[in-house]
This record gives sequence, C-alpha cells and structure tokens, in this order.
Amino acid sequence: MMTIQAIGTFTQLSLIFGDAQHIYNVVVAIVQLSSLVLPIWLEDKNNDGIVDVFEKEITTTIKSDSPITIKTETENK
Repeated sequence: MMTIQAIGTFTQLSLIFGDAQHIYNVVVAIVQLSSLVLPIWLEDKNNDGIVDVFEKEITTTIKSDSPITIKTETENK
C-alpha cells in the first residue's frame, strides 16, 4: 500500500511538472485512492479466510470481568 502511494506521488509530481493533461492526474489519483480503500474493504479481522465484507454471518464474543462469556450472533441481510 505504501509503495503504491510513493510511486503514485512521484508519478503525480512528474505529471504536474511535465505539464501533462489533467486526465492523467485523475487516473493516478484514482489508483492512489484505491490503494488506500481496498485493504480496508478486503480485511479479514477474524482470520477465517473469508473477507469480512462477504461473510453472511458475523460472530462477536464479548468477555467481561465476571466469569460469564456472552456470545452474540447477528446475520447481515
């Protein structure tokens, strides 16, 4: 992600100083934005091998200081 940002920034500066058409700046900006957003969307917090966005069921376990563990299951529709 950081590599794409560094390359994108260098490319953006090259396009600006090279007086390129604005469409190329927009394309580079979209690629940079995608490199920031995609890792957030494709995150797998529960490490079950399925991207969390595509899971139909999300299981959350909440632990308290008492010896009781509360387990709640919700289903996305």
